[in-house]
Amino acid sequence: MPNYAAAMHPLQALLRFAEDCGSIDGSPIICGDPMGGEDDFAGVFGVFVVIAIVVAVGGAVYRRSAARSMATKAGMDPDAAADVALLDEHGVAATYVMTSLKESAKPSPEGPERTVEQRLAELQSLLDRGVVTQAEYDARRAAILQDL
Repeated sequence: MPNYAAAMHPLQALLRFAEDCGSIDGSPIICGDPMGGEDDFAGVFGVFVVIAIVVAVGGAVYRRSAARSMATKAGMDPDAAADVALLDEHGVAATYVMTSLKESAKPSPEGPERTVEQRLAELQSLLDRGVVTQAEYDARRAAILQDL
């Protein structure tokens, strides 16, 4: 089949194509691509492949970025979290769970640590008010003194 698009205006190519593809009874028939191209399936398939690759790469970049961000906020190793996010189907969810557990395991700030004298005075106060028994007082006092 001749290439109608070679060195001519697209409308001229379309007219030449229509003249060559006429039918005996006057009804139009499909004779091929008027611009001389091959089957369009390969081009459309190629476009879908490129779109699929772009989506896959974009998804991987997003997963890695999200995992690194969560890990950094939780004080974890961002590279390890990013690797898990890429290697496992549920990697971002696993990173989220790990950062949540790490944040909940952080000790709550209690202020400055109390001295032995302060702890013993508080224990004596509890005994004087009857909150603890003499046996509980003696056991706890021995534990406090043993921490010295």
